[in-house]
Amino acid sequence: MKKCCALNPARFRFLRIPDTLHLDRGYASEALLPELAALERVKILSGPEPMRFGADGLEDPWW
Repeated sequence: MKKCCALNPARFRFLRIPDTLHLDRGYASEALLPELAALERVKILSGPEPMRFGADGLEDPWW
């Protein structure tokens, strides 16, 4: 996200999915949640939480 050149990080919208064959789950940015919540076919399972990183700087496995 540092490299995306977002002018306002609080408004940065992204959806992290395992891959395009598995769209049944993912992590959404807080800025995207209202739009997703308005969709009937989307179920929000939890609220915002911090992203996790391992010792090597990569995110911990989350699937």
